[in-house]
Amino acid sequence: FMARSAFKQVPEALEIAFQSLPVIIANLPDARTFLQNPGSVIRLLIRYADNRFNDLVGKKLASVTIVTGEVAEGKTSILIDLILRLKKKKMNIGGVYSPRIIENGQTVGYKLVSVETGEQLNYLKMKQ
Repeated sequence: FMARSAFKQVPEALEIAFQSLPVIIANLPDARTFLQNPGSVIRLLIRYADNRFNDLVGKKLASVTIVTGEVAEGKTSILIDLILRLKKKKMNIGGVYSPRIIENGQTVGYKLVSVETGEQLNYLKMKQ
């Protein structure tokens, strides 16, 4: 719906807002300072927003892709293939994926695998 309407930029605007929010909160003064001099706090926030906007002009923000589907549909296999293709093209990619740990034909847990380094760790695993 949003991609075909006047709201098509809302998801990107929300992403920018949520990326900026922690820095804004961290730079807010205490409540007493805010109440004593709200104008200076608002000027500070506007200055930050202006700097953030200037940083983003001409830059494409990193996108996030979430792959979903039923168990054993091939999500991880497709993702691993895509990772290899993108790395071969020297694209800068990152994140994690979670292949199943299968023992005796049964899923007994999941690993977390770093896309950047290939480092693996058992994320969830049933005790035996």
